[in-house]
Order: sequence, then C-alpha cells, then structure tokens
Amino acid sequence: MPLEMQSRASSRMTRALNLKSTSNEDESGDCIDDNVSALNEEVFKREPWLADTYLPSSGWVASFPEEATFGAAVRQETVDRLLVQDDKVTGIVTSSGNIMADHVVLAAGLGTIELAATLSIDVPVNSRPSLIVHSKPVSARLLNSLAISNGPHMRQTVQGRVIADRGNPTTDPAAVADIFKKVQAMFRSNLNGTPLPSLELDFYTVGIRSVPRDGLPILGYCGKKGLTMAVMHSGVNLAAFVGQTLEVLVTTRTKDEALEQFTLSRVNKD
Repeated sequence: MPLEMQSRASSRMTRALNLKSTSNEDESGDCIDDNVSALNEEVFKREPWLADTYLPSSGWVASFPEEATFGAAVRQETVDRLLVQDDKVTGIVTSSGNIMADHVVLAAGLGTIELAATLSIDVPVNSRPSLIVHSKPVSARLLNSLAISNGPHMRQTVQGRVIADRGNPTTDPAAVADIFKKVQAMFRSNLNGTPLPSLELDFYTVGIRSVPRDGLPILGYCGKKGLTMAVMHSGVNLAAFVGQTLEVLVTTRTKDEALEQFTLSRVNKD
C-alpha cells in the first residue's frame, strides 16, 4: 500500500486500491460503484492477462469510469493565481481569463505550493522523481485496471501503451531495462491458447511526484474560505476516494471525521 497509517481514518484512506477497475458497468449495463476486498483469484477474473508475479495475496478493487465528467465541464488551462474577494477565494485566473466559482479545490500537485503561496499559505510538499517506462502500443487490451503490485505499478493507455514504474524512486537510466523486464513478467505468456502480444520498450520519462513531507495526504479546508486542498502521493491510487469525500465536504459542508488528521492544520501545529 502506498501509505502506512494506523487509525481507522488512515485505513479508510489506504483501502483505495491495489487494483482500480476503469469500468463501472456490470453485465446488464447498470452502473456499479463497488469498493471491495479481492483475493488474487478474483483479481484474475478482472485481469486475466496478469500473472501472479509480484502480486500481493490480496488487495482492494474499486470500480470507477476512466473518463467521466458527471455533467462537469473539463477545461485545459494554465492557472496563474487564485481570485480572492472579501477574504474568500472566488475563482481562478487563467491564461484565457477568469473563472468564477463558489468553491475551489486546489489539487495541482507541486503547483499547489506556488498557488497557495499567493495567499500566504505554506504547503509542506517535497518533489520525488521516478523513472516511468512506456511500451510500444499493443492492440490487445492487457490491462483493464490500474495495477498496484509489489513490483511494477502499471496501467494501459487508450493508445495501447503499458506505462509503469517500479514503485521506488530512481532516475538512473540503467534501471530502465530492469523495470521493463519486471513489467513483462507481470503478464502470462499465453491466455487460453492466445500468446501474449510482443511487449517492447519504446521510451522512458521521469515523473515528478508531489509527496507531503510527513508522508500523509493534505486534504480538506486549509484556513481560507472558499478553498479546499488535496495534495498526496499516490494521487492516482487515492483520487477516486478522495474525490468522493471532498465532493461531500464541499457540497454539503458535512465534515468527515476521517479527514481531520489529514488537514493542513496538523502541520501548522507541529
């Protein structure tokens, strides 16, 4: 699991996911929203191409759509700063103009530091680089989920590339071949008589992770009206649960006790 936490609240945060399904429809086409414990036998039903190499004995599976807006407008913008009026955050300033909002959720990774600093808010987050290997595209769907194993952490893009890192920070190019060899070992050589498509390394990149200094997510209100914060590693693993939790917090103003130990105020008390 990406975080080691002791309390019920921490356990609730980390149950997010050794595998996260990208489909949210059952066989009837009805929407499902599950977050269930899964043994490897159950995992293999969802991910038949996976071998048991590097897999933990059990984990969690949650079903969420890979690309869903739920009625929201998705825009790609460069955010320059936050808008504030009467000591309340009222929107953002982007490269193409202002966007007004009743509430802003600041979830910009390392960019959170700079944007929060414009409001004199210190966000204690460090950067951590890691090599990410990218396969050449394959036509077969080898992964339906985000797979977080004891070895590589993998997903497959809509273009067919398998993207992975080994879960440990390194920027040594010499490690690329080793990481990709472990990626290849994560898959069965054949499935019901169908051989595994050729999985070849194409290139690698260096990803920069945003990691709070004490290792725990920074979530919830941060001392400024109209602003909620979400900074964590691993954001991909925890995003589904955190998104749902903050949605309730923002729209209903109902606090979740599980969030209390993850607010920015915990750092300010130290």
